[in-house]
Amino acid sequence: VVHTYLACSTTIHSEIRLPELPPADDVSPDVTIEHRESDSRAAAPLPDGPSATNGYGEVVVPDPDRLVVQPVTGCTPTAVRHLVLGLGFRLLFYHRGHLVVHGCAVAIDGDAVVFFGEPGVGKSTLSAAFDAAGCPILTDDVVVISDPDAPVVHRCFSGAKLDDDTATRFDLSVVDGEEGGPRRQYRRPTTTATERAYPLKRLYQLAPAAETKIHPLGPTESGFQLLGNSFNEYVEETDEFDHDRVSAHFEQCLQLVQSVGGVSRVERAHGIDALSDIVDAVVADLDGTPSEEPTEQPSEEPTG
Repeated sequence: VVHTYLACSTTIHSEIRLPELPPADDVSPDVTIEHRESDSRAAAPLPDGPSATNGYGEVVVPDPDRLVVQPVTGCTPTAVRHLVLGLGFRLLFYHRGHLVVHGCAVAIDGDAVVFFGEPGVGKSTLSAAFDAAGCPILTDDVVVISDPDAPVVHRCFSGAKLDDDTATRFDLSVVDGEEGGPRRQYRRPTTTATERAYPLKRLYQLAPAAETKIHPLGPTESGFQLLGNSFNEYVEETDEFDHDRVSAHFEQCLQLVQSVGGVSRVERAHGIDALSDIVDAVVADLDGTPSEEPTEQPSEEPTG
């Protein structure tokens, strides 16, 4: 059985069922996803091409229009989907020429707003808080951005990857999960994005702090923060080093930072109860409303 979906403005034919993705008409695909068994002697070997692995299995992109997925033996269906939608999509859309950011994106008044930061800083939880405030989730974990000069964020899978306690707090149901699956599972949002892509208005870096504050970063730090939170196979996933590809990725990040006027840091207080204050602060910042206690832009450290 082949399933047809639409994600990141791309029509996908998949041998793996992916209920997190919106279904699409059965038309000629832009991308195919193939499922390879890992415990069958008759299974065909994985093709050559850029690859990456994690605890759920291995993904290969032999061509920019083809993703091959080989889960580890005993991988649950939910974990297989995490492998596809996480590592698989990062590798696939990177090789399709997009800038791929590890973060989440929401739509606010018709524009996309992207949040990124270290693992565990609360990106997914914050996206659920925006969903509760009526701002649709465009994607969680994998943010696909096109055209750094006039950037747009593509709607990927509308949902947040949350644990049971957080999902219960926001009254979000699991997307077709099962016992024994990953602790954090994709949850259905309460609001739905209607467009395939949204113009990118702002980039925010999340950082833990005692109280909520927002301040802009300098141009150099903005570029390096985005670079450190975006996917580059030749830096993060392999021992190879392709100077041209790494240089192009760096230029892509700098162009994007210039297009949106830099990165702003959201210093966020810990705890779910503080999320509504963060949502309000971000909306005010997007409207150009100054904070009650403006923070000075930190000076950039000298390089060299």
